[in-house]
Amino acid sequence: MLTKAILLGIISVFGVMDSRMLGRTNFEQPLVMGALVGIALGDLTKGLIVGASLELIFMGIVNIGAAAPPDLVLGSVMATAFAILSHTNAQTALTIALPVAILGQMVGILLRMFMSTFVHRAESDIENGDFAKARRFHILWGPILYSLMYFVPVFIAIYFGADVVKDIVQSIPSWLTDGLNLASKILPAYGFALLMQTMVSKKTVVYLLIGFFITAYGGLSVTGVAIFAGLLVLVLNEILPKNNVVEASSDDELIMAENLELTKQEQRKKYWSFFWRSYAIQASWNYEGQMNLGFLYGIDPTLDRLYDVNNEEELRKKKEAYKRHLAFYNCTPQTSAFVLGLSSSMEEEYAKNPTTFNPDSINAVKASLMGPLSGVGDSFFQGTIKVLAFGLGVNFARQGSILGPLLAILISFIPAALVTYYGGKLGYTTGNSFLKKLTSQGIMDRAMYLVTIVGLMVIGSMIASMIGITTPIHMGKTFNLQKTLDTIFPQMIPLLVTFFMYYLLHRKVKTGWILTICILSGLLFSVLGIFA
Repeated sequence: MLTKAILLGIISVFGVMDSRMLGRTNFEQPLVMGALVGIALGDLTKGLIVGASLELIFMGIVNIGAAAPPDLVLGSVMATAFAILSHTNAQTALTIALPVAILGQMVGILLRMFMSTFVHRAESDIENGDFAKARRFHILWGPILYSLMYFVPVFIAIYFGADVVKDIVQSIPSWLTDGLNLASKILPAYGFALLMQTMVSKKTVVYLLIGFFITAYGGLSVTGVAIFAGLLVLVLNEILPKNNVVEASSDDELIMAENLELTKQEQRKKYWSFFWRSYAIQASWNYEGQMNLGFLYGIDPTLDRLYDVNNEEELRKKKEAYKRHLAFYNCTPQTSAFVLGLSSSMEEEYAKNPTTFNPDSINAVKASLMGPLSGVGDSFFQGTIKVLAFGLGVNFARQGSILGPLLAILISFIPAALVTYYGGKLGYTTGNSFLKKLTSQGIMDRAMYLVTIVGLMVIGSMIASMIGITTPIHMGKTFNLQKTLDTIFPQMIPLLVTFFMYYLLHRKVKTGWILTICILSGLLFSVLGIFA
């Protein structure tokens, strides 16, 4: 049993690494996990049948944004293992899958809360000039902690039996479960507030509110708001007074062209870097910055190449660049390659032209892109492609055919790989030509203002759609406070919580205190029945 427990623990680690290091290529799905457990325990047919049954139940579960659904990997591995080891059917295995998946959900919430501290420890290391240590929080400690989170419970459950897991789940009080769930909704508001710090002013806050109200009252998706914002800035571009256009000299353009010229081998290396680092962008996912450490890891080869740490002025600029990419970021891994490529070209342009290029535009562009690219990416890869791939795969697996999971993975992987590689290439190449035009024509400040409008409207829409804090307060059968608020001011609570976080940041409240407030508020307001 020791060997089986270790082997299944390793399989569960592979499952979670799918979403942390492999761009969520769907290896984590119950159909694949069931097949791997079946192979490990010598009963592939039963593993396929149980995995297919669990797939039909859990297929609609999608990890998007700060949502914390029941854990597919833990539930699938343990349920399939106990079905095979105890010679029970898929229906009986479900009684194991659900409590284990819920336990995994709880542990995951705690782990992602803890990983929020990585952001500030990385920032401290950056200030001290230890860039490698800052990167390790993402690419080393994130995967290690996630691996332990999955290996340990699977090993204990398989080695000691299912009753141990059931007892642990039943011993967790509901007030703690509900409180942590509420805290996990409050923490993203802090992330949005951090992003607002770099973009919001008295003149631009109205655009954040416009994006918020469009989604809150009209129900328009983040992608829809981004499209509307794009059309709005086209109109504003015609209305706003034009700045004087200053043409760049031919010498300046020649210098830019020389600096951007790369060999084909160097180009391929850069594009593959965008590919793999986009796939690993969720290795340290946390509730505060979400994928910010992953984005920093993705762009650090560009920053390391641009700045010489032995030069005091360049060291200062490198620190600023690293800190710049600690801003809140959340986007589908596959479409993040495009943002990485574009941001890399912008960083290169800023390094060449620091007096004419505003570095704040880099985060403004990131903020404007991550919403619509997430909407398209999540819908396409976690909606359409996954349902198509595993819908076909389940039909084969229920007949005991290994073609089920193989076909599902093949259909999932091919479009994901193509979009990721060519997305990074497109972002970098078109970004360079676009930025050269903006810089040479002297319209970067205008472009940044318009991009900021799009970014703030997208953030406003995300506040309305991704935080999800509600109130269960009611009086008798007639008065329901949440329904009343929805009628007068829908999504008011998420907006107020976000601006409260922004107020705390404006008052220079330390991060540790803000994180403590988030967690304790979640527990307190949940127990009191004020928020849910």
